[in-house]
Amino acid sequence: MVDAVSPDSGGGRFPVKRIAGEAIHFEADVFAKPGTVDVMLRWRRNGELSWRETEMVPLDDFRYGARIAITEVGVWEYAVCAVLGDGNSVVPDAPELLFVEPPLARSGAWVCLALEQHPVGRRALRECLPRVDALKMMGFDIIALPELTDAQSQIEDFDWLVRVARQRGLEIAVSIAVTNCDFHGPGWRTIGAAWREEVRNWLARGIRTIRFLRVEETPPGFWERLLRSARSEYPDAVFLAESTTSASEKLQHALARSGFSQMRAPLDGSESKTKLKKSIFDLSRPELRDHFRACLWPTFPKSRVRLSVLKTRIALAAALSSAWGIDDQWLFGEAGYEALGPFVTQINHIRNTNAAMCDPVHPLVCHSPDRDVLCLLKSVEGNSILVVLNLGEAEEEFEATIQFPRATDYDQFIVRDLFTGKAQPWHGARRKLKLDGGSRVVRIFRVEK
Repeated sequence: MVDAVSPDSGGGRFPVKRIAGEAIHFEADVFAKPGTVDVMLRWRRNGELSWRETEMVPLDDFRYGARIAITEVGVWEYAVCAVLGDGNSVVPDAPELLFVEPPLARSGAWVCLALEQHPVGRRALRECLPRVDALKMMGFDIIALPELTDAQSQIEDFDWLVRVARQRGLEIAVSIAVTNCDFHGPGWRTIGAAWREEVRNWLARGIRTIRFLRVEETPPGFWERLLRSARSEYPDAVFLAESTTSASEKLQHALARSGFSQMRAPLDGSESKTKLKKSIFDLSRPELRDHFRACLWPTFPKSRVRLSVLKTRIALAAALSSAWGIDDQWLFGEAGYEALGPFVTQINHIRNTNAAMCDPVHPLVCHSPDRDVLCLLKSVEGNSILVVLNLGEAEEEFEATIQFPRATDYDQFIVRDLFTGKAQPWHGARRKLKLDGGSRVVRIFRVEK
């Protein structure tokens, strides 16, 4: 018997999502006397007749494992089979489903053009180019347009904007809201086919990133069919789901499992240090890793607050998640605040030059006895980033104490401030550093042995 295949797509219903070129680890329980069967991992592109295969090695207690890397984006199937001594195979009833996506599906910086500043019309699309150039200089990857209310009358200008943005290394994302549709009535098949054709038309025009709004108003089964149909023809497409705050956690997870590349998750940042630590723990739960990719989006209060509060929330979103986003009104000072563009430019530069910041690995929360100091450590092979935030209201400078996890009093580090470029030696597990409510409300370091 073959059982407990990992990763698990529920027999092909809920696709496992991975990035092209990265190593994928597969495991399964095969209940047979060791040495009497050969356990094989088989995989193929959806629609192909022949399987590719590699042998799985025994781990322990009837568990077998194999590691492969798929470099081609697309919809794939995989299955674990046990080859018996007479040549027959024991395989599951249905193969598992795997979406192999481009890197932008997991990590990237989104920016949304605010509808109030950009009423999307013929003139507005042509006048977006200076702002597109500015956003490119700030290090963004995807520019999301608001909903196009009259797309056909401006499609020529839209195609022009997509083309010039791609020449600059940016993707333009369209925003689509599937609303006011009766998916429980007799015409649900016709409605579903019409929306699949709508999405296909955008993809055929060269769009590769689509932002779906208010997704909780549409049943998850609709998204399963739509996304699988779109990916079968355009495997390099990236889909962001955005729900309102009224959507329950259970519904959001069901939507994520239906095949979206990323789920936009608002980050309030006004919570206490304890609640933020719980949020970090929730994002790192093992059961979410295969389907829920959070794209953190900082939210800001309607009433005026200190600039340091805005910077803290931006840094939290950019540090906690491999993908993050922001509305452009905050970058250019159009919300009544000082322009945050220079600070965001530094944050994106740090992300683009340090693999740990864009990796889905979840941060370790370092201990600090200071109530309003949150310290996060993100590490991948060869790169460790330390993010220290002042969550309190103190404007004056103070010394915060942090402790490196798993470090000893004899360890030595070189720590480089990524805002100033200055490096200094650190010794031991505990360290003091200066924070304030201004230029040092957020500090980011690269830790080098």
